[in-house]
Amino acid sequence: MVNVFKKFMGVLVLMLFIMSVVPMALAEEDSTSESTDEVVMEELEVKKEMMEDRVRKRANFGVKNIKKKMNRFRIDSIKAKKDFLEVRERHRKHKAKLLNLKKSVKKCEGEDCVEKKFELKRGFKNHLVNGLKVIEKSLDRIKSKIDSSKKLDDDKKEELLSMIEKLNEKVVSQNEIVDSLSKESTNEEYRAALKDTKSLWKEIKKTQRIIVGNLVNHKFDNLITKHDEFLNGMQMRIDHLEDKGADVSELNDLMENFEQHIKELNENHESVKNAWKNVQSGTESMDVWKEAQKQVREDLRETKKLLREFISNYREVKSSLEE
Repeated sequence: MVNVFKKFMGVLVLMLFIMSVVPMALAEEDSTSESTDEVVMEELEVKKEMMEDRVRKRANFGVKNIKKKMNRFRIDSIKAKKDFLEVRERHRKHKAKLLNLKKSVKKCEGEDCVEKKFELKRGFKNHLVNGLKVIEKSLDRIKSKIDSSKKLDDDKKEELLSMIEKLNEKVVSQNEIVDSLSKESTNEEYRAALKDTKSLWKEIKKTQRIIVGNLVNHKFDNLITKHDEFLNGMQMRIDHLEDKGADVSELNDLMENFEQHIKELNENHESVKNAWKNVQSGTESMDVWKEAQKQVREDLRETKKLLREFISNYREVKSSLEE
């Protein structure tokens, strides 16, 4: 009986010990779990901050790169224009000298004429070389305008640059023909080189007009598309002030006036696009297209003025609410 009692007491003590240990173990487990969760959350926060910082750096790097690239294009564009004007001026001066040389050849007599005729051929060749340099610089100038354009998409840029590249190849070929001319070359060969150079220059000027037209039209397209965004911005600002109880009658008048001018702008823009199509088809001259542009430019000046008036009025109304 005593032994049974001792065994019972032993089991009871063991159970009490186990019951006292289990809460401690569970508490330790909960503490460890909470600690682990905190560490995980901290790690996630650190990773998130690192990722956001990386994204910010990449965005800033991208913006800086774009600004740097556009600045380089602007510098290249200025240099291309300067080079073109310098080469063209040299070409004009050389042309004047060539004309004087040609007159002296007509007046010469005897053996002196042989040397003067050779000199005339050299001068004529140099005149062609300088003329081709003017063409090259002209193409460089138009290429820099394409590169620096913010309005053209990549596909359009590629299309226009491809046109420039094909013309450059023709200039290289013509340079080789002119370079092959010598004092032994016949007058007919010189005349043929002059004719081909003039024909090439005419083709290039025509292509350049097409490219400039594309640049102007795309610039107009982007400016006019933005007017719808401006109109939406006006409406949002009016709604915001109206919700606060402000008098927005003058702002509404300005917005309606702006909207009316957008309609007129779009109509005149269509006239410009139609005129450009006619220029490309050969049914109208460039002057008609340029004249149509003048009205669009006038419309843009008017919408710009209205937009400034709206912003000024909006700021006054907003400021009066905050007082």
